Amino acid sequence: MKKRIVFVLSGIFLGSVCILLALYWPADIADIKDIRPEIGKSALHLLVVSVIGTIVSLLVFEYQQERQASEKKRDQQQKQFEYRESLLISVLSRAANAYSRAKKARRMTRAHMTLTGTTRQLSLAQYDVFFDLINEAQLELENLKRDIRTISKTITTPENLIEKLHTMDSYLRELITEYEDSRQKFIGTLLTLPISDFPLLDNYVRPANSSNFMFEMIKPYSEIQAAIRKDLLHPNLP
Repeated sequence: MKKRIVFVLSGIFLGSVCILLALYWPADIADIKDIRPEIGKSALHLLVVSVIGTIVSLLVFEYQQERQASEKKRDQQQKQFEYRESLLISVLSRAANAYSRAKKARRMTRAHMTLTGTTRQLSLAQYDVFFDLINEAQLELENLKRDIRTISKTITTPENLIEKLHTMDSYLRELITEYEDSRQKFIGTLLTLPISDFPLLDNYVRPANSSNFMFEMIKPYSEIQAAIRKDLLHPNLP
């Protein structure tokens, strides 16, 4: 479009110059001499109008191009912001889901333990329920670590999040390892065992201020929440 306008302007300019040269070229015919001034004025007028019109057209064209480019850039930035926001919300939601399952397993195990005198007893059925919840939470954390590496450019401190998730993941893995090694303790008609036979689980279900749960789950999860919410409050891409 821009090239067409320049081409038309050049054509008008050359045409006007040719007309002016033809008008003011020496001639002996009196009638032509008389009308030359008027034709010259008309040609000059046409040239001025054409030049001004072409310049205005160029300016309008440039303005429209810049406006379209600005709108396109703004749309792209908006899409990037919305995409980044959805990713961050997804990370926060998945981390919360894993943490909730781990906490649910803790509460359910405490609630369903029985007492024999002062000894807390754990049933095989409850141990299996506990493992199912912990296993789901651990798998979610493991997948989340991998996914954060994939979307690391959308997060301000991805390595920090991965480190916190790794802390939580490793803690649950140890519980799972204990489950795999200790479940066989339930043999024959032995349906319950003292919780003390499962040291990691015993520590896990204690009150938070006397359990590793505080340092291995609660604090890392709180830091993950804070980091993601900070990114959500600052929409500029890192």
